[in-house]
Amino acid sequence: MSENDSILAFNRELDRLLSGASPDGSRAGLDPSVRAALEPAARIAGADFSAEIRPRRGLKERWLQHTRRPQPRPTLRWAWAALAVALLALLVIFRQPVLASLGRLFGFAYLPQVGFVDLDQARVLANPVTQVHEDRSLTVTNGLITARDTQLWLEFNDQARPIDGAWLETPDGQRFELLNWGWSPDEPGSLGVVALFPPLPADVTAVTLALPEGWRIPLTWVPGGESALAPANISVPYPTPAEGAAETGAPSNCAEVLEIRICVQAAARTPDELQVLVEATPSGQFIPGSPFSLSPFENSGETAGILLSDASGNAFPIDPDYIRLLGDESNLTSTLTFPGAQVLTGQLNLQIPAVLASIPLADELVVDLGPDPQTGQAWEIDQTIDVAGQPLHFGHAELNGDGVNSLTLTVTSDPLDDSAVLRPYALEVGRPEGINDRYGAGSGPDGISIQVELLQPDGLVSGELRIPLTSAALKARGPFTLSFDAPAEGLEATSEPQVITDGAFEPLPTGQPLPMDAFQYTGRQLHSGDLLSVAQEGDHSLLYAASAESDFAPEPVATLPGQVLAAYAHPDGLGIDYLTGDGDSTSSLHYRQLYTLRFAEGAPRLLVGGFERNAYDFAWSFDGRFLAYLAASDQPGASGQRYVRVIDLTCRESAACDAFTADTGAQDLYAITWSPSDYRMALGGAAQDQLSGASDIFLLALDPETGATQLQNLTQSPQIDDRSPATWTSDGMALFFACSTGATAINEYSLCRSDLQPGTDEVVVPVLPWNMQFPRLAADRWLVDGSPILSDGVYSLRSFDLQTAQSAALLGWPASGKYAVEISVSPDGKRVAANIADLGGLLVIDVESGSKRLVLPSGAGSLLWTGWIK
Repeated sequence: MSENDSILAFNRELDRLLSGASPDGSRAGLDPSVRAALEPAARIAGADFSAEIRPRRGLKERWLQHTRRPQPRPTLRWAWAALAVALLALLVIFRQPVLASLGRLFGFAYLPQVGFVDLDQARVLANPVTQVHEDRSLTVTNGLITARDTQLWLEFNDQARPIDGAWLETPDGQRFELLNWGWSPDEPGSLGVVALFPPLPADVTAVTLALPEGWRIPLTWVPGGESALAPANISVPYPTPAEGAAETGAPSNCAEVLEIRICVQAAARTPDELQVLVEATPSGQFIPGSPFSLSPFENSGETAGILLSDASGNAFPIDPDYIRLLGDESNLTSTLTFPGAQVLTGQLNLQIPAVLASIPLADELVVDLGPDPQTGQAWEIDQTIDVAGQPLHFGHAELNGDGVNSLTLTVTSDPLDDSAVLRPYALEVGRPEGINDRYGAGSGPDGISIQVELLQPDGLVSGELRIPLTSAALKARGPFTLSFDAPAEGLEATSEPQVITDGAFEPLPTGQPLPMDAFQYTGRQLHSGDLLSVAQEGDHSLLYAASAESDFAPEPVATLPGQVLAAYAHPDGLGIDYLTGDGDSTSSLHYRQLYTLRFAEGAPRLLVGGFERNAYDFAWSFDGRFLAYLAASDQPGASGQRYVRVIDLTCRESAACDAFTADTGAQDLYAITWSPSDYRMALGGAAQDQLSGASDIFLLALDPETGATQLQNLTQSPQIDDRSPATWTSDGMALFFACSTGATAINEYSLCRSDLQPGTDEVVVPVLPWNMQFPRLAADRWLVDGSPILSDGVYSLRSFDLQTAQSAALLGWPASGKYAVEISVSPDGKRVAANIADLGGLLVIDVESGSKRLVLPSGAGSLLWTGWIK
């Protein structure tokens, strides 16, 4: 018997031993050398090393300690453990990987909250911790640190509560503020919350979780490989070759596709499904996925065909709507979910019908449009693109559209053979010269098509059009079968929480007014038509006023403590209301408190000490009597449902200001705009009884005497998608708003009008200037962009004259980057104000002439808010 024959015989008999077919390895007829090698394996198979071989905390430290001095002779059990390690080494030498994750030190574990976790990279909580205070308790049940973030799962004993303002603090005082949080699960009666913090530095092993409610919970972190988490790595059944066949050395859990190694690395059962972790690692110029998705498995008509089956033929299809991706193109993991497959046992086969992979391209299509392209034209072309050795021929081009609002070029490839072992699947298109927007490529059963919109804001594109092709995806047809052993039951490790009964409990004060030491009033009176602006300076805000009479030179009005996010001038000009909070234009604004100030009465007074955590879109009524805002539900199971909250500000004298909820039922609403003459609000929303999903304009009427509210769907137009916010005419008798009728091209909108009678949704301008989707009405004549439009690296602020149907560019400037710009229209509609850093700061622009004036330069402080006095 040759050496190779001995190895193969040993491999086959070891499989029989481990499967139970030959429990003692003493089958008759064995070569003596094979039987001798199997004897220690049979003894090891009968021993239980589960307690010894689990990675444990302090393992590395104990190893170093042991190697520094002589050790006594190990006990018999540890001797067998050493032999097991030696046997494992022999298996690695004699045959290709028996375990799928030997390339990693510890592999993967499975956490129900997040899925698979790379134990080599992650850190986890050493143990759960419960803090008890009086009759309440809060438990940190789990924690995970990755390169992306730090996650904690909390459980209250009574009811889940918001944790805004939470932070993590190290023993030396370093703080990590809460980034986000959510209910876990998000359903009625939930007790759990998941919290998201920045990733903790590698040298941080202990922090205290602090909640404003008072909880202070110490947490200890350990490397994933030293935790109590059980690995979810799969084991691989090594195939036994047929007599005389050569071994390939390829593990059965892997496949090589277009220079990408695709391997099953881990698997885990849940009560309802079996999840499989598949890793894709490229070794050449191909990368996983396509221009449409990084996933190598998400492709039209193929994804649903991925199956997981056992040796008996029981098969379960994938959930095609849930493929969780982690990593990047250099190392991508995909979690595939198979509902019902948790019942499978033994050897499993993952069958993948096809795999997608992408490759860079440096090619182009050249199409001669002629001097005057017209709709309906069609002609044959002859261009072939080389996609990694696969020819992709384009033979047809045509022009479609009405020629007024749209003229689209479509270039189509020849039909593709979907049964081919390898074929082009998709292309990624670069921006052709002269094209600002609306270009791309699609893939379907009849081939690959490229579309370019020729009617651009600068006019009709004609002549020779060069279309860059930057990458291509190919479909490799299988099926590819990856085999592995079904995961064991009960991989999730549980441990008793550490209970703290006498820990610190330090509630932070809430609802307290800001210190007023910095407050100062300059004596400047406020007048109708003034432009107000607020700039931040340190921990306080500077309120300015500017008027047309002074050529909009800014004049200081007051220094207000805190960060002022919005203000309203009282109708008599002798005071203001204002909102404070925190945040900036690049992130979420958090509204915290409401103050009122009468200039003749001294310092501001607190009216509302705290709003809902997600309050936003504050708007005062025309006379300042009411303040309305939106707040999303903060109850588990109702997240995202928005409500209209209203404060009756006749409470200014008593300071007993409580908000009430308008009666809007379960209708989700957004974008409040008050009538300029009464207590009606226009809002946007998708009617619950409309299956189309199109948005309508709603009207919410408020009775000032009783506080009763009545909501009605104003437009009731399932075939028209109405855009909010709607803008009122100056007399409060009608509303204008952008709308989509389906008759315009992508990013083009019409202008609709409602005369406030239910069911009216009249299209008054068929096509607005390109992408004018949030127009503001000025002087009942002009529409002005609600925010500047970014196109081809240039921002523009435009107007549209409803009388002449002509558009004009009020401003245009090269963009230094993407940023939000809010437009505010003066009460007479003659001017708009906008804070544009690229143009120097706060500007006032004349709508009719386009002339502009710099009001407040950027160096005057961070501009927080601007608005006009009515």
